[in-house]
Amino acid sequence: MKTPMTTHLKVLACLLIGFHIAGCIFGVATITLGSALVPAGAVAGSVTGSTTATVATTGMGALMGGFIAAFGMFALIISLPGVIAGWGLLTYRPWARTLTIILSILNVVTFPLGTALGVYGLLIMFNPECEQLLYSARPVS
Repeated sequence: MKTPMTTHLKVLACLLIGFHIAGCIFGVATITLGSALVPAGAVAGSVTGSTTATVATTGMGALMGGFIAAFGMFALIISLPGVIAGWGLLTYRPWARTLTIILSILNVVTFPLGTALGVYGLLIMFNPECEQLLYSARPVS
């Protein structure tokens, strides 16, 4: 028995939203961690004095905190379009197909979950029935 394409679209949309919300949570947590390290490094330097070792440690803590926060910001920025694409698929927006294809291609390199999601997304998005659903009148749910 064939599964209707509307079900595949809803499943893909929910998977995209869930996968990328997890990425957003990771990004926010990483930004928070990195931001907490920068002031902690500065406080450690002012409490212990100004020896050369302390200055190097303080600078390194602030530098690492900045890198960690930047990595979190990158994860957040990369994850937000996935949530938007999932919402677009749930509401049958034609632009969501293009965004999902791009995100699926990018997800293929994030083994193993992203690879599975990317391949599934590409299979669904290149199905002619999916294209017809997204570019025709929106079906009533």
